[in-house]
This record gives sequence, structure tokens and C-alpha cells, in this order.
Amino acid sequence: MVNLPNLLTFSRLFSSLILPLLFGFCFPYNNFKINLLLALIFLLIALTDLFDGYLARQRNQVTEFGKIIDPIADKFLFFCCLIPLVYFQRFHYYVAVILIARELFVMGLREIALTKCFQISVSMSAKIKTTFQIILLTFIIAYPNIVLGKYFESVKIILIALTLFWSLYSALLYFQIFRKKFNFRFN
Repeated sequence: MVNLPNLLTFSRLFSSLILPLLFGFCFPYNNFKINLLLALIFLLIALTDLFDGYLARQRNQVTEFGKIIDPIADKFLFFCCLIPLVYFQRFHYYVAVILIARELFVMGLREIALTKCFQISVSMSAKIKTTFQIILLTFIIAYPNIVLGKYFESVKIILIALTLFWSLYSALLYFQIFRKKFNFRFN
């Protein structure tokens, strides 16, 4: 159970606790250099998701525990980042509600599947969704909470739209897979 991929997952889980504190101390300064440093910290923490999965497969260290804790660590990082961004008015609360609801919905489907003795594997669309979430949050963390012109707002809107699309699309795919497997097993 204790291996390098799981240690990376735990580091992501526990590092996520630091982000809201850092945001709380640093965002009031509204300084680009400080925000850029925060964005890099977030990005480094987020990239542990890529490395833990890669190492687990390469070293043949994929465990049931890792399959369970990895998505929890991902969600924890996402929520610990998103909630302070909403609080500091850097992210639209209604978009955050949609994104959080999607995560809880998919987690619920996966939990129900486990209680019925089948798994729903992580899909490519979910990996694309996670990539857009990381890009979006890194972009929003990096820029001060000021009007930076049409270019910044245009990029932000495009990233939000892409993140929402992949979030909802991957949730729909998860639901379809869940429904198929559930109906196959219980009809």
C-alpha cells in the first residue's frame, strides 16, 4: 500500500490544505508576481496526479487503495482551490456550483457502482476535463483580480466554456456507462 505513487497522491491531498491558507494570505495583495508563484504551486501540486498514475503503471504498483484515494485527492485539490477563488471573487460562483455538482454526481455514481460490485474506470473525457480544470484554475490564480482587458476576459471565458463542456460531457458519459452496467447486472 505504501509506494511512491500513493505517497504522491497523499502529498497532493495534504498539500491541498495549504492552498486556501496561501490564497487567504496572498490574494489581498493582488500582486502579479505573488499570484504567479501561487499558480506555480498549484500547478506543481496538480501535476502529481499525472506522475502518480504514470509511476503506478510503469512500476506495476496500481493498487485498489490508489484507485480509490487518487480521485478523492483530485477532488480535494479542486475544491480547496475553487472555494477560495469564489470567496475572493476571482471565479463565478454559479460556474463553481456546476463544477462541484458534477464532481459530486460522478463520485456518487462511482460509489453506487462499487456497492453493486462493478467499477467505472476513469475515461479519456474525464482526463481532458481535468486538464482544462487545471489550465483554467492556473490561469485565474496567476492574474490579479483587476480588469486586464478584453484579451484576459476572452481567454477566461473560453477556458470556462471548455471546462464546462468537458465536465458535463464526461459526466454524461459516466452516467451512460453506469446505466449500461447497472442495467446489465440488475435486469
